[in-house]
Amino acid sequence: MIEYLERTPIVESACSKIGINRATYYRWMEEFPEFKTEVDKALTTGRSVVDDVAESHLVSGIKNGNMAAVKFWLSNNNERYKRKVEFTKNEMRPIPEEIIDQFFRLTYPKLYEEREPPTS
Repeated sequence: MIEYLERTPIVESACSKIGINRATYYRWMEEFPEFKTEVDKALTTGRSVVDDVAESHLVSGIKNGNMAAVKFWLSNNNERYKRKVEFTKNEMRPIPEEIIDQFFRLTYPKLYEEREPPTS
């Protein structure tokens, strides 16, 4: 189990590979702290392996001119390309009461029906 999770950090796959069901896996996690510790380490290692593979494919996409890969890399690794949201005091406007009312009516219809009527 541990060796498999180090290569492929997917619990369902590891359970299937060694012939146990997930309930057994979770029971072992609760009953055996040393097993849980080893599984946690194996999952960290396995995720690192998958991260390396994913980054390798991302770099290949960049080298092949895949603009989605280029944009993803730049927006997550270069401050100049990160999306920035800035607000100034002049841009902040109160939300009209009817918009707030409509939001709550559509989002929480049951609560909206049960609410006390607004006082004027």
